[in-house]
Amino acid sequence: MGYGGFRSFDRMLSIEIEEPLSWVLGLAAVAFAWGSWDILNPRFFVSPDFVAVFLGFVLHEAAHKLVAIRMGMKSEFIAYGPGLLITFLSGLVPFIIVLAPGYVRSIHTGWTHPKGFLYSVAAGPAVNIAIALGAAIILQFSPAYMAAYLRAILDLNAWFAFFNLLPVPPLDGSRIFRVTPTWWVVMLVSSILLLAL
Repeated sequence: MGYGGFRSFDRMLSIEIEEPLSWVLGLAAVAFAWGSWDILNPRFFVSPDFVAVFLGFVLHEAAHKLVAIRMGMKSEFIAYGPGLLITFLSGLVPFIIVLAPGYVRSIHTGWTHPKGFLYSVAAGPAVNIAIALGAAIILQFSPAYMAAYLRAILDLNAWFAFFNLLPVPPLDGSRIFRVTPTWWVVMLVSSILLLAL
């Protein structure tokens, strides 16, 4: 492949896809990363793994978006080429890499809450922590047939929170740590305790 071919490939990978198609592609990449070729079986879409992935991924990104809008920003979920590709390809290897199949782009439009950006960034992992905690509590009182779903929801959301809180750009944790290390420590410890469950 010549230099021009590499540039064309780079341009293809850097494509950003806007809503609503971005949600479909992002969720498809995450589902394939978790289920690989099992996604060809319709039963996969009612399995504990898919339900947990769906809740964890969609509610994480939706929390970023909705809090940003509430804080006065214009916000939308954008699917990102390299992240989609890496996430999708991880369904073909023995380990899962959910590496930002997309991100929430928030733009200031006039008045914005002074801490709006921080609240929006923290909302994603905070929702995963809340979901995992809720699942852990309900699990103590739930009938046996719900246990597999609640366990998957607990495990996956605790993992999503922990992973996103790592202080490594472009993850949420790097931005939270930079602005308020105290919030970051509290959230990270919470995710680790939930993982320990």
